[in-house]
Formats: sequence, structure tokens, C-alpha cells
Amino acid sequence: MLASVLSLNSAGFAQNALPPEIITASDLSEAQKESLRRFVDLHKAGLAGEASEVKRARNALIEPLQSNTISVPFRLEYARVLIPLCRPLATGQRELNAINALRLVGELATSTGLDLLTDSLADKRDAVRLMAVKGFGATFSAIERTNPAIPNKDQAIRVLGTLKTNIEKETNPQVLEAYTLSLQAATRIPTAKLADVRAEAIKVLSQSIGSKARAATDGKFDSAFRRAANAARNALTNQNAANEPALPDDIFREAGALGGDLLALVHRRVKAGELTTNPAKRSDLVLMVSDSERTIQWAANGLSVEAQDLKLSELLQQSKDTEFQTAVLRLIGANGVLTAQKFRFADDHFVK
Repeated sequence: MLASVLSLNSAGFAQNALPPEIITASDLSEAQKESLRRFVDLHKAGLAGEASEVKRARNALIEPLQSNTISVPFRLEYARVLIPLCRPLATGQRELNAINALRLVGELATSTGLDLLTDSLADKRDAVRLMAVKGFGATFSAIERTNPAIPNKDQAIRVLGTLKTNIEKETNPQVLEAYTLSLQAATRIPTAKLADVRAEAIKVLSQSIGSKARAATDGKFDSAFRRAANAARNALTNQNAANEPALPDDIFREAGALGGDLLALVHRRVKAGELTTNPAKRSDLVLMVSDSERTIQWAANGLSVEAQDLKLSELLQQSKDTEFQTAVLRLIGANGVLTAQKFRFADDHFVK
């Protein structure tokens, strides 16, 4: 079932559709609300039907939420009707129903939707947690591109704190990777939509994944770690292009630490001889190292600190492991970039 979640898509929407004027209405009339309810009634039974029926119903109900001109009043009214239908499905025993209900809830991008997604993070089923986490990503993406129905930044920031807490407990690699993608979506939320969320998302990504990396001894979470390194690099790289306010110094410091934690993980594994016994892992670690070093460089730039390009990924790619081990300490070792100047991490923070 977990694999089936990854293949869910939004193709094949039902032909019966809500009129655009309802989806974009700034103030829904009673007649428009009734049309909305009839539309939901037309498809709600399918959410608990056979697999093909569930897919058709889910896609039909998601279709109105794909509009870039969707209004807040429509989102709120749609959620008011749908959440009571989705909650028992999301918490029920049938996994197919649960994951499809959560897929729909994530697209709602409302406070009530976030509450249901949060409840589902505690589900014992990997596939259900996966869809709940992906639902947060869908909500964050909707906030970026449309009119958000999240009342203020405080709720979004509380949600990020909840994600951080659950990342620390997550043991499934696919679910952890989904967390990194959802947090990456949050790093793209413009300040004009919800102030401070972007910075907090970078911080949560950096701290939570950094903690996972410090505890890791093998490649179980490598895919999530690569995603996190890439997300952090992009979040810092895109800040100027997005014309966003400068990030606070502590965010640059945390992002730099994530890069350091991931480089330290590779340093430990090279030292343990992993690339000798399992050379196929080299290409994966090269990508992680490349994005991690770039993250440190962008973080250093944000703090007006010089961080020379050591070309660590090239050294690792060329199997110059001894040179890599020496060079990486210039970033994460005693008196390295991250343990001196404005980063000020302890000399043994990354390398014991």
C-alpha cells in the first residue's frame, strides 16, 4: 500500500464540475453553497467505495482546489462540508480510504485540514503517515500559489514545530523523505503571504534532519538526507531571486550546521570503510556532499564569512578519499569554517 501512495496523481477528474464563479466567489450566496453541497453529495459515496470509485471521487473533489484563483470563502465552505466526511475515513481501518481522504484534506489548505493531518501523523500505518506528511506539503504549496485560508502565521509556525517533533520519531525512510519535501514547500512560502514561515521552515528542516544525521551510522535515510541538503541549498540560493527579506543570522547558522552534520556523516562513513565495501554508495554520497558544501557556502555568504570552494564532491567522486577526509575538516573540524568566526559551533560539534 505504501508504494501505491507514491503513484497517486490528479489525472482523470470527473466531468461534473463546479462553475468557476463558485470557486472564485468572494462571498458565497446560499444558492452557491447549495450547489457546492450537491457537488460533494454527488461524489462522497465514492470515497468509501471500491478502488476505482475512490480514485474518481477523490479526483473530482480535488479538481476545484487546483484553481490558482480559488477564493478563501470557497476553501472554508468546502472544508466545512468535506472535513466531517474525511475524518472517519482518515481514522478508519481501511487504508485505501484513509490515504485518499488525506490526499484530499491536504489540498484544502485550511486550519481544519491541518488539524486532521496533524492527528494522522500518529497513525501506526506507514502509508497513512506518508500521505499525512505529503498533505502538509500540498497545503504549503497551495499557500504559495493561491489565496491561503490559514488565518495567520502562528498556526503555520506551530505546525512546523509539530513536524519537527514527529521527524525525530520517524523510522520509515520514505516518510522521512516526504517530511523533507513538505518542509521544502514551506521554505517557498512568500513573506507577503505568511511572514516568518519561510525562515522557520529552514530552521526546522536544518535542526530536525541535522539531528537525524548526527545519529545515523548507515545509509538508511540517505535519500531523505540528499533531499534535505538540496532543499536547504535551494532555500538559501533562491532568497535573492524571490526578492525576499534577508534571513536572520541564526537561520544561516542553522542551515550551515545542517550542511556540516551531513558532511560529518559522510566523513564517518568514509572512515569506517563503507565506500570500500560498498562502492555503489559513492554516487549517492557525492550528491549529498555537493549540496551540503553549497549550503555551507551560501550560509557563510549570508553571514559575511569566507568559505572557500573545496570541491569536496569532486574529491569523493574521484575516489580521493584521503584528500576528502583532510579537506572536509577545513569546514567541520576544529578551527574550521563552522567552528570559528560567526558560526561558533564547538570544535567537537561535528567531528568527535
